[in-house]
Amino acid sequence: MAEEPTDTKAHEEAETSVFEAEEQKSPKTIAKDYMLPMSESSLEEWKDKEGFAEYCAQVASGLYPTLAPRLAMGLTTKALLDPYVEMAKKALGPFVEPSWDDPLWQKALSGGTDPKTGSPTVMPLADFLTFIKSEPRTGYEHTPEAMGKIREAVGQLQANPHAWDGTPEHKGDLMQRISGGNPPGGVDPAALAQGEQQ
Repeated sequence: MAEEPTDTKAHEEAETSVFEAEEQKSPKTIAKDYMLPMSESSLEEWKDKEGFAEYCAQVASGLYPTLAPRLAMGLTTKALLDPYVEMAKKALGPFVEPSWDDPLWQKALSGGTDPKTGSPTVMPLADFLTFIKSEPRTGYEHTPEAMGKIREAVGQLQANPHAWDGTPEHKGDLMQRISGGNPPGGVDPAALAQGEQQ
């Protein structure tokens, strides 16, 4: 009776097949898939050698430690981060491309917590969207969606300046947003403040 493959053996076979599929690509494409900066001379050295995809996975594991377990399974950095890139584009615009070596975007790579070990892990997508919308440096407040929300809030203020459903901090935050640059709808924050006192 033939021995049934163990989970470990099946995993190793799957891992090998994924790396083999990646090996069919050029070294430059493989390095790009693992989001690794490599010189042309290094890529040229790997041109006719085997094992480059596995090497890239090992190097990427050091560069992106929270992705290491999945990289070891044969998934590429690009594939793992693609949902985050697409979410950033949806929230901030189609031309946004997160730079994962920027400390701002690196937060997405370690902003989560593994419930089993307590170790840092990749930020859940829902948390990533909240991060995009709440972190001023992403520029979300200048998007059409954010400006629409501000215009809606300003419209509510104009209709009834006394109908605040939030805290004074909420009011202060909105007033700060309104007063930055050209206020949406031509609202003068000083006039709003005076209207409240009447």
